[in-house]
Amino acid sequence: MSVPVRLPAAIAVVTAAAALLLPGTAAANPPCHTSGGGLYCGNATGVALRAAPGPSWPIVDRLDSNPSYFKCWVRGITHSGGNNVWYLTYGDRAGNWGYVEAVSVWTYTDPFPGMDAC
Repeated sequence: MSVPVRLPAAIAVVTAAAALLLPGTAAANPPCHTSGGGLYCGNATGVALRAAPGPSWPIVDRLDSNPSYFKCWVRGITHSGGNNVWYLTYGDRAGNWGYVEAVSVWTYTDPFPGMDAC
């Protein structure tokens, strides 16, 4: 015996399931804000944390959380975002501190106002 499937209902279920699997976007995150000199902000996931603020420094960890906490900012080597601002944060895989390029943090300006310099 076959069970009839209503196409619109099936599409809705597949669409909802796919939405749960997609990574977060800037629009899905709350606005960036500072507290105690640190920054809480949405960010790209899976990005490299570097030992120092430059794209050629060794990768010390990866950032998987979103949104994330960033302790402070520093000027370093220019990165793919076209500026030289890097944010210090705590990695999710190895538990190491490292620098992430500003292009991966969804601020409207870099460095973010009210955030401490390292």
